[in-house]
Amino acid sequence: MKTRPLKMPARQMWNKYRLLTTVLLLTALWAASGACSKIEDELTPLAPLFDDDNGFRVIQSLPVSGARGVPADQHIYILFNHDMDADKCMNAFSISPSVDGNFVNGGSGLEFFAYDLLSPGAYRVRLGSDCEDLENRDLENPFTLTFSVGGGPAPTVQAVGLASQNCSTLYPGTGSAIGGDHTLNSCWWDSSLPKLSATNYEFRGGDTGGGSNGSPIDCTPVLTDDIRITFNTFMDTAVTGEAITLTRNSPPSSTIRVASVNWTDCNTAAPYGCRVVTIAFAEAEASCNGNILFGDVNTQGDFNLLPTIPSVQDFPLYTIEVDTTARSADGIDLPAKFNFAIEGD
Repeated sequence: MKTRPLKMPARQMWNKYRLLTTVLLLTALWAASGACSKIEDELTPLAPLFDDDNGFRVIQSLPVSGARGVPADQHIYILFNHDMDADKCMNAFSISPSVDGNFVNGGSGLEFFAYDLLSPGAYRVRLGSDCEDLENRDLENPFTLTFSVGGGPAPTVQAVGLASQNCSTLYPGTGSAIGGDHTLNSCWWDSSLPKLSATNYEFRGGDTGGGSNGSPIDCTPVLTDDIRITFNTFMDTAVTGEAITLTRNSPPSSTIRVASVNWTDCNTAAPYGCRVVTIAFAEAEASCNGNILFGDVNTQGDFNLLPTIPSVQDFPLYTIEVDTTARSADGIDLPAKFNFAIEGD
């Protein structure tokens, strides 16, 4: 039997028109007669098929989802696109961890006030789809809001050193009052000590730069240029890792990248985060592939800083920087940049 594909959409359109007409007629009759809302509940889900504006949804929240450093006295406000059924929406509301409070509501806004200040940490608010508007339409999709309350200590760099120094992978790190080199059995420095000149803090690149392009020669991973930084509090690892850079201050100029980031001393409870990070940097001019390319998979992915070779003169100076985009897990930004100068040896 032959088919006529053009007729089917027309028939679907006619059926849709008849259904819409029926819904509108029944709605008018129910409104006039005050009929039970159960029938309306069953038919109103059809309304979005004809008019997207009929859907009931959240259009704004305070705080916004993902907010960090939220004040401890923050109230939670949820705004809908239609006036809500307050009782049903309050029953559909939950917050984790549990917080005692009360609601202020009216019209299209639902507001929750905690009886006490919120404790520092991460929170999750959920509004189930059984929240309804005044026309008994369910919330189109369950709404979830996450945020983090500040109130913990302001983050600071507590210690800085190298993996090769046995600088601790746990808080706190212990430094040396006289500085030291890559063989020191402690970190270079901790926050209880004054910062010395760059000549007091020495480190060594891990390879000779003698391997040809793609060669594994001189590419065995070493720890003498893996930098370790300890913070005084648990940090938001995603943004803090991006906030740490290493630059070469003395000529000639060079290209440095992050090779790997490894966090330790991590919190297993909210607001999570970690306190110690070990970062391997890569300097193209000193890679084990020669002085042109970075190490790659073929050379075991080794990334090393400038080695001591005849072509390198005057003990190059580098600066480790942690900028103010570094953030604690409680949502508090680093109050000031941290800069620490070291000398290549």
